[in-house]
Amino acid sequence: MYRFAKAAGESDLLIESNNLGAIASGQLDSSAQRRNAVTHSTRSDSLVERLYKSRLQLQTVTAEYAMYLPEGLQHKIASELLFLLDAESWMPDDDLPVTVSFRNLMMWSVISDQHAWDSLGFDSDGCAMAAWVSQHGTFTAKFRVDPFVQWSLHVQKAADISETSAGVTSMKMFVTSAEEHLEKIA
Repeated sequence: MYRFAKAAGESDLLIESNNLGAIASGQLDSSAQRRNAVTHSTRSDSLVERLYKSRLQLQTVTAEYAMYLPEGLQHKIASELLFLLDAESWMPDDDLPVTVSFRNLMMWSVISDQHAWDSLGFDSDGCAMAAWVSQHGTFTAKFRVDPFVQWSLHVQKAADISETSAGVTSMKMFVTSAEEHLEKIA
């Protein structure tokens, strides 16, 4: 199942730092450890707790790239994550978002200077996805855990003529190929 969000509004959310290195070396006291550590989910955690922890991990990744993002995009992403990682609408069989996949999306976004996706989402395996939609077509990208992107493109050429293509591309090559695909639906 694919789940996408288009944020209705912006929301200020707490972003906690991940000081696991300092915790491991004993440099933080126990109260600082509780405040700063983003812990991994266990089976005993409720779905609400697991989604909350996942959202914090993804917001931490977003914060790592914040200085390279256009103004307001960090808040847009936080709002979309809040919508997407909602326990009431989360499919119980779906995996939680994979942090590495989301990091790949953020890294690609900064390197390619492509920040104007229309929708952010996660597939049932937890891989981050972005979608661009226009009157001329749709372009989607799934950022896998390995350094590859699975993409699909649908271009409406005329009322009865359309072009569809899909592929898997290395992230390095996706920097230039995505720009070409986006031009087709602009």
